[in-house]
Order: sequence, then C-alpha cells, then structure tokens
Amino acid sequence: MLTGVAFNIGSFSVHWYGIIIGSAILISLFIVRYFSKKAGLDKDMALDLALWAIPLAVIGARLYYILFRLDYYLGQPDPLGAMIRISDGGLAIYGAVIGGVIGGILYSRFGFYDGLFNKKKRRRTSFWKIADITIPCLIMGQAMGRWGNFFNKEAFGPVVTNEALQWFPMAVYIDIPHTVDGVACAQPWHYATFFYESVWCFLVFAFLLIYRLKWQKAEGEILFWYLALYGFERTLVEGLRSDSLYIGNTGIRVSQVLSAVMVVVGVVFIILLRTGKLKLGDERKAALAAKGLADDAPDESKKETIEKTKTEEADES
Repeated sequence: MLTGVAFNIGSFSVHWYGIIIGSAILISLFIVRYFSKKAGLDKDMALDLALWAIPLAVIGARLYYILFRLDYYLGQPDPLGAMIRISDGGLAIYGAVIGGVIGGILYSRFGFYDGLFNKKKRRRTSFWKIADITIPCLIMGQAMGRWGNFFNKEAFGPVVTNEALQWFPMAVYIDIPHTVDGVACAQPWHYATFFYESVWCFLVFAFLLIYRLKWQKAEGEILFWYLALYGFERTLVEGLRSDSLYIGNTGIRVSQVLSAVMVVVGVVFIILLRTGKLKLGDERKAALAAKGLADDAPDESKKETIEKTKTEEADES
C-alpha cells in the first residue's frame, strides 16, 4: 500500500512530502539565481532571501491553519504542544504565501550583511523586483507540493459514485480511514482536486516565465498575475475540497473568500500597471525623481514641484 513515508533511517521517517518540498526549494534557488543575474541583482540573493522567506513561510502556514481550527487545538490536553507538532499535519498554503511575502519585504528592506563581522551592507532591492523573480518559483512549488497531498492521501474532493469516473487522475482512491468535512467516509473514490490544482499551477508557472521574458512592462506585474490566476483556480477548486477551513460556524470557506479577493486585486492592479497609471518599486522612484519628489531630492526642489503641481491642477479645473 502506498504511504506518505518514502523510507526510514532507523527510527526516523523520511516523508515524500518533505522530499518534494525540498526538491522544489532547490529548483527554485537555481531559477531565482538565474533571473537575479539577468536582472543585474546580487548573485547570492536567492540564498539570502530563502533565509528570510522559508522560515517565515513555515511559521505562517502553521499559524494560519491553527487560527481557523483554534477550537480544536484549545480542546486538546496539551494545546501548545499540539500547536507546535507540525509532524501531525496542518499547514495552509495561504499562510505560507503570507509568511513568504513578509520575508520578501523584510529582505528588500534590510538585506543581509556580507559575513558576521563585515559591516558593509548589500544594497537594498525593490520588493516588487524580488517578487517578479520569485513568484514563478512559488507557483511551481505549489504545483509540486500538491503531489505531497497525493502521497499523504489528502486534499481530495467529494465522493465519486459514478464508476465511469473512478479512474486516476479524474478521481483518486483513498484506502485509509478518512473524513469528508469532518464526517467519517467509507467511500474510497474521490475527485482528485489536488491533481487539478497541480496541473493549473504548472500551467501558470509556464505562463509567468514566458510573460516575464516577453511581455512584462512594469514591476509588480508577475505578482498580480499570480494573484489573479491562482485565485481564480482556487476559488473554483476550493468549493470541491473536503477538508476546507471555515470562518467559524458560517459554512464559508476561508480560502474561497480570500481567493476571490485575490482575483479582484490582481485584475485591478494589472490594469493599472499595464496602462501606466501606477508605478511600483524602482520605476516609482524614477518617476518621482523626474518630478523632483524622490526621497533624496532637496527639500526646496520638492516644495517647488508640489507648488507647480497644485498650480497646474488649479488651472485645469
């Protein structure tokens, strides 16, 4: 019988999920390093960023999951111990994304020192530029990570009763005790929602790489395409999941609501960036510098530019 454990070293079990995620991280480091070099950024940015983003992503994934199952954990004999035991399962991708984004913001803001005793700090990098480079790797990691769900026999959908549809990858056979929305289920065949998401994420990964190389016009576009495209898929597939997190007892799926918001935000910002009505990161700094409003511009220059802008607006009105 297929299990989530790949092999054992003594009493230590190595899980397929860990192997898959570890492989995704290694591949991502190479991709980020390649695009960082092409963008003229620090060649070590990938590793430095990983030291910020990966720990915060794991913490975020766990905290997000605990937050929406707080009653369960508080009801355990040892609530804190249950919350800490990640080995028991319980990580949420949106929490990981939020944690990773926070890590990216911190890295872009504070960077890293060149060695423990070297006080020469590396130059800061625009968060939006970092996001454009790393987001394709994020969606690739999600695509690969869904196969961890396959080995763990989780993240599946409703029962499939039609025998004509009981084949993989349309459906997946769950041969261990399991539940559907918290209720024990004796039916083994379920819709393979993890597979649907994996395929979509691989397609989005390919699209984002091509888009970055051929069509990107402004900083930040890749991040907002990710929000729109992944949010669209997750809004649909989350409705099929049998293990969703809910907002209290409302019956409203947390990830479905968040995904719908992501789609709206993504589409709005893509339009603003593509039409030139919004600039982010280094492009925004360049635009402000051209107007004399950059942070390092002289105060007198800023005042003159502001007054000139006000006069022009008054004349137009």
